[in-house]
Amino acid sequence: MAIFDPFIFKNLRKSLGNITLCKYNDVNVMKTKITQRHDPGTPAVLAQRARMREAGKLSQAFAPALQKGFVKHRLKNRFNAFTSENMAALEVDEAYQVTIHHEQLKCSAGILVTPKVQATLNTESGKIIFEQQEQTQGAFCLPTDTVFAVIYEPLCRTVEIVPLRDRGESGSTSFTLPGDWDAEKVHIYCFATNKNGSIASNTLYLPLNPSL
Repeated sequence: MAIFDPFIFKNLRKSLGNITLCKYNDVNVMKTKITQRHDPGTPAVLAQRARMREAGKLSQAFAPALQKGFVKHRLKNRFNAFTSENMAALEVDEAYQVTIHHEQLKCSAGILVTPKVQATLNTESGKIIFEQQEQTQGAFCLPTDTVFAVIYEPLCRTVEIVPLRDRGESGSTSFTLPGDWDAEKVHIYCFATNKNGSIASNTLYLPLNPSL
């Protein structure tokens, strides 16, 4: 840091490269930016960094679902909301390796009632059958609400969004998994939105039951 007083820089308050010019107690000050982190951080800081890195990767994978599941947020804020909602699902060990508790992940948030859906996997055909129950329970559970399933394949880090039936209907919907997906590794989530997509429910995790 240096103190300077040339006339041409008298009231300059900006950065030039890695030099920042500012005023402190009526004195012009020039200081360099810190461009390299020398402090490796405490174990708690390192663990948090590991969580944030993994949360960032997950948010990219779940990006197609966030537009529907975090409807009150703009694009950048949707990623932030997803990260905030899912930090507790990321466990870091002493070597700073992250374990994802997939059953705790959330790809939506809101005040609507969560839908009633079950999922069954046909291991031979790679087809998932979603069985949905009718719901009509009041202002936060209208028959015109739309229900979505989000299927996540962790090896490919890819999701597929499957529109199911309106909440006021009961019945089944099928979806055939992509051929390069490992059917036994997928995780399935479910949530509802109102008819115009302006409000969502929280996320329901669907255990995948094998067919008989």
